[in-house]
Amino acid sequence: IGSSKGTSILDIIQGIEKVTGEKAKLEFEKAPASFVQFSSLDTKRFTDEFSITPLVELDNGLKEMLEYVKTSE
Repeated sequence: IGSSKGTSILDIIQGIEKVTGEKAKLEFEKAPASFVQFSSLDTKRFTDEFSITPLVELDNGLKEMLEYVKTSE
């Protein structure tokens, strides 16, 4: 769902590296002028409508996803 706080793609890549124990090969390119520099999802409406607060932090979610993928192969 989201956390109402911004997370960069680099943060996500570093989290995946931490969970897998493998280093990603990264290539950086200049972003186009129209590229959105920052975006953050507001989860207030979801929380209000469903009375559920997302509880899984990014690192734990990545670990759970990796375990799911491993068991699904």
